[in-house]
Amino acid sequence: MRVPWPRPFRLSFALFHLIAAPMYAVAWILASSLVESVLRQRFVLVVGPGLFPFLVLGVWLYVMVAGISYAIEGTERAADAAEQLAALLRTSLEDRGDLISLREEWAFMSRYLDLERIRFGDRLRVHAELDPELQGDRVPSFALQTLVENAVRHGAAPRVAPTDITVTVTSSATILMLHVEDTGNGMQARANGGELGSGTGIARLRDRLAALYGDSSSLVLESGTAGGFSATLLLPRTVEE
Repeated sequence: MRVPWPRPFRLSFALFHLIAAPMYAVAWILASSLVESVLRQRFVLVVGPGLFPFLVLGVWLYVMVAGISYAIEGTERAADAAEQLAALLRTSLEDRGDLISLREEWAFMSRYLDLERIRFGDRLRVHAELDPELQGDRVPSFALQTLVENAVRHGAAPRVAPTDITVTVTSSATILMLHVEDTGNGMQARANGGELGSGTGIARLRDRLAALYGDSSSLVLESGTAGGFSATLLLPRTVEE
């Protein structure tokens, strides 16, 4: 028997097991009675030392089965997380250079999000859209991943409710636009008494943009359309040879 992983612990999770445990106990009594009735060729209700103690025993068996199921699933999730982390580290340790193809950056971001989905489960919902014709465009390494990580860390992590993160990459003839928007706590909570966008990751990205493009690029941080937070990075278009 497999039961859903509790992510995160909610009232619905507790209610599910409060209902499922006695149902499992009743089903166990009926199944035992059916087997005994077939063997004796007449209806027999198996209640052991009594109906209530037998129900309690059935509930206890359910708890044991559910606990083992969660333990197995937890092991599988830990193994999956380890594999994703290994892939992420292998990619980050490669010599990526200052500018890489959007294809490579997108792959790195996807690995990062796969790992975060294991952590957040249903609390993290990602919507991503990349025009296939833009995969050869060159972007600063870790630029898109930095914006996505910022959305996960400051948008999804502080919340219990699900957070949607939308990642889109579009272009004009000369400009490439990377846009990351979340439905998290918004600009006011993100600033937290300090200068908006002054976090380490965003600050490093701004420094790299200045070094690579001078005044030809821009990073705009503002309120999202759904009341959360958005980051828009505009870059001069350059395509890998």
